[in-house]
Amino acid sequence: MKIPVSFLIPVKNEADNLPRCLDAIGWADEVFVVDSQSTDATVHVAQKHGAKLVQFEFNGTWPKKKNWSLENLPFAHDWVFILDADEVLPPETADEIRSIVEAPQHDIDGYWINRRFRFMGKWLRHAYYPNWNLRFFRHRLGRYEKITGEATASGDNEVHEHVVVKGRTGRLRSEMDHFAFPDIATFVEKHNRYSNWEARVAFAQHLDSAKPQHTRVNWRRRLKLASQRLPFRPTLRFCYVYFWQRGFLDGREGFIFARLHAFYEFLSVVKTRELAQNRPSTPPSSSEGPASSSERILGVDFFTGTSAEAVEAALRGSLVLAPSGPGLAEDLIHSPEYRRALENADLNLTDSGFLLLLWRRYAGRELPRLSGLAYLKTLLKHPTLQKPGAIFWVLPSQPEANRNRQWMRAHGFPIQTDDQYVAPHYGAGPLNDPALVERIRIHRPSVVIVAIGGGVQERLGLALKESLTADDHVPGIVCIGAALAFINGGQVNIPPWADRLLLGWLFRILSNPPRYLGRYWRARGLAGLVKRWGAHSPVSPNLHLEIPVSSSTS
Repeated sequence: MKIPVSFLIPVKNEADNLPRCLDAIGWADEVFVVDSQSTDATVHVAQKHGAKLVQFEFNGTWPKKKNWSLENLPFAHDWVFILDADEVLPPETADEIRSIVEAPQHDIDGYWINRRFRFMGKWLRHAYYPNWNLRFFRHRLGRYEKITGEATASGDNEVHEHVVVKGRTGRLRSEMDHFAFPDIATFVEKHNRYSNWEARVAFAQHLDSAKPQHTRVNWRRRLKLASQRLPFRPTLRFCYVYFWQRGFLDGREGFIFARLHAFYEFLSVVKTRELAQNRPSTPPSSSEGPASSSERILGVDFFTGTSAEAVEAALRGSLVLAPSGPGLAEDLIHSPEYRRALENADLNLTDSGFLLLLWRRYAGRELPRLSGLAYLKTLLKHPTLQKPGAIFWVLPSQPEANRNRQWMRAHGFPIQTDDQYVAPHYGAGPLNDPALVERIRIHRPSVVIVAIGGGVQERLGLALKESLTADDHVPGIVCIGAALAFINGGQVNIPPWADRLLLGWLFRILSNPPRYLGRYWRARGLAGLVKRWGAHSPVSPNLHLEIPVSSSTS
């Protein structure tokens, strides 16, 4: 009597493996063979064994074959077993599965099964052993996790995704035989495709949100995530298989197996770097892209021209921002108004040396740096701004206003008390300061220089631009943060050589560790943003990737 269970076997050109696989499950009541337009005798073998044959048309991204089958095939039974064509179940599996599916009140909804690898004519008992995979579960409760919906160039079948079951899981006593690598050429061909998947997933960091339902498998995935930040990854992979998993006890075959996995790791590393190097600086768009003198990073166009060009832009009424590394790391994803300010600015200066280092590391391109300090020095030298009333200052406090006025007068600038405005404390969200707008309209300066600190000044700059853009006189709005304090004595002096060598942050920390150490420490989050999103605008970390409710290392 047949056992009321459905089998799902995804295939493509598996005429050599499929007979052995199907012969071992003759006791199953229903077998679906899901094919991808095989060109060998796969279809004939499936039909000869009485399997239900279904053709799968891959769209190039998602869903892949197994998840599509789980969603679309009319399974006759509640329990489904997913089996690859190069896997074979032992005879005792029939009785174990019968006892599960025919139990009247069974409180387990999915089962993991162990498997052993056949390699170079020998069963490996240490390298990649044990190897647990969740393959047997109630159909309505299990789906493969969606780690990425991008094209991975790895074929139409799931690679390292795992089944996630909405319920309790257990382990089968039976153990599968896996004839995955009949020869070295097959290993190389498969892992060349698998490394395409590894590279694209690592490049986008999609593994961060994926969590399989098995402690050992989840631990391996966490270990893989941590190892992606380490040097010598191929050597570490060899050591993991050969020493940690005791592959050396498998003899010559274990050594070769470990060396091949080191090569697989090498392919994954260099393909990830290749993706970063070849990544376009701007996302594809049908609309007009940024100017030729800009580079898009994290959805923001950063100006890559000269300081003289940026000064002329300000004098033409442009909004010029100098976003800092800590500001980008924190406010770009948490403050929609900050992000909108950067996206709508006429020029964003490459003030953050940390951002430029990250861009060189992950995108392979080196950009010129134009710090807010260097830009401000160039701006103040322009003849237009030497005239009375040419500059209107927005400052964070009265002491700062007094210090700025003294410094300006000492350096020959004809500044008056009413050329400055002490900003109130602005809250989160959109800014609206009618008093400031009115003062600017009365003074009609050539440039408004905002120096009230990162995160707030960008939002204020955008608010001023939007309030004044329809006026008959539109001044340039320049938000340069702490740059003014560097030159008027409000903060530690940063020598030009230190600014060029990207060491301004170090001078600030040494001058006031309690104030600046934590701020720059938080800027480290910028590395993850640049690596993951590149030219694209990042989403909030509170928006998690959707992971449907997975199988094995193939």
